[in-house]
Amino acid sequence: MSRNRRRAPRGHPEMEKTAVRFWALVRKTRGCWVWKGPAREGGGAGRFSWDGRDLGAHRVAWLLMGRRIPTGSTFWRRCGNLLCLRPEHLRVSGRRTVARGAVRMALRRRFWEKVERSQRGCWLWRGVRDENGYGLFRVNQQYVPAQRLAWALTRGPVPPRKLIILRCKTKGCVRPAHLRLGESSDLHGSVEDRLWGRVKKTRSCWLWQGASLPFGNGVISWQGRSQLVERVVWRLGHGPIPSGMKVFHTCFNAACVRPSHLRVGTHSDLQRYLIKNGRHWSQVHPEIHPRGDAHPLRRHPELACRGEDSPRAKLTEAAVRDIRSRIGRSGATQRSLGTEYGVDPSTIGFAARRKTWKHVE
Repeated sequence: MSRNRRRAPRGHPEMEKTAVRFWALVRKTRGCWVWKGPAREGGGAGRFSWDGRDLGAHRVAWLLMGRRIPTGSTFWRRCGNLLCLRPEHLRVSGRRTVARGAVRMALRRRFWEKVERSQRGCWLWRGVRDENGYGLFRVNQQYVPAQRLAWALTRGPVPPRKLIILRCKTKGCVRPAHLRLGESSDLHGSVEDRLWGRVKKTRSCWLWQGASLPFGNGVISWQGRSQLVERVVWRLGHGPIPSGMKVFHTCFNAACVRPSHLRVGTHSDLQRYLIKNGRHWSQVHPEIHPRGDAHPLRRHPELACRGEDSPRAKLTEAAVRDIRSRIGRSGATQRSLGTEYGVDPSTIGFAARRKTWKHVE
């Protein structure tokens, strides 16, 4: 056939015959789709004769799937198998990206050569290990944990502030199925085990026996930072706490973590609940917050800084009298008077309505 012959569109009988002939030479497995037809010498990529030309099998597979190959682009395989034609394993990119992909494939090949795989058990690391028995692999002139690199090669980069934790407890194992992401606190057990292991249950309150703040509220490390125990208990039992909400104790015991003694609400809800039950700070210690006739300014009014004696005053008594006599008359407004006296218009309004300067007649 002529090399310039236009290929039949997808769904055309000729294209369907080519697809049947092509996929008959592919063995599909759970991993790679391996090409069983002709290939380049020395174990290179597969070849396929199509439309009078000898093309790469990976290019034919890409075209048969109805995908376009940009001019000057190159193929590379995420699995590193040159005979693989699985669409999920094929990538089309520029030469620079292909070069980076080749470096990654070389790194992957060199890494897994140091791993002894088994069918059901652990995949043991046969390379360098640290003093604790965990594997190390050299990348760019420095050693990185083998388990962390095994996760990155199979499942992507490790998120920040995350650790790789072994499920099988075998220090030399790098099998991805035996690895999981976790927090630093998970190394000492789950948060539920650590939390309830430090609680002393009584008939009324469940008392926290771990680290506490000066006011008695317990704290525990979770998700990379210290958190109040009552908030952790609420999140474990009821889910996320809405933004701006607080978790407080209905028993008024700061060390209590009993779920039935906890309640979620706003800061105003907490203050109203304390006042209703006579537990507000001003009610418990009235000598600290005197009110009414016991207030010092009620007993000694001469101590109060009022009017021009206040260091924050911007008006004088004469100016206040002038404002009250002129406001609303002959076109005087809060804005115009504020500009005249060099203050904000709201200051003029407060003085005119006697919300401030109440002692001035």
